[in-house]
Amino acid sequence: MLIDSNDYTSALLVDDLARRGFDDIQAVASTLELPHLLANAKPDVVIFNYRSDRPDDLSACTIVKLMAPQAAIVAIVSPGPTLKAVRAWSQQTQCINVIIEKPLSNERLFAALTDLLKVSVSLRDLRTKTEHLTNLVPEA
Repeated sequence: MLIDSNDYTSALLVDDLARRGFDDIQAVASTLELPHLLANAKPDVVIFNYRSDRPDDLSACTIVKLMAPQAAIVAIVSPGPTLKAVRAWSQQTQCINVIIEKPLSNERLFAALTDLLKVSVSLRDLRTKTEHLTNLVPEA
């Protein structure tokens, strides 16, 4: 899932993700759309293209963590005071897993996404196996 209020950068990121083999990418432009989208989808990774002119958009990360706690959040952030503020907010809320500084290096982004997806798939498999084993143990 991609959260980006700018249609142009959103389209570029979605195209680049698709070219690199990341499929089923859902883009959302507004935090108002998130609850509906998250009610129907459980993303493994959410990319959040943060814009300093929209500081309230950090609430999107909180919404994702509440509705899809299994999702890892990657924030793409401008350097300087914006980066410092997002890091501080992230430390307080524990809502962002990885922060990538702009200008965006595709290699850094895709390495982080690949690593997070591997962890996410492993955790999902572990949860499935744990549920299966729990069902095999008779109740006392």
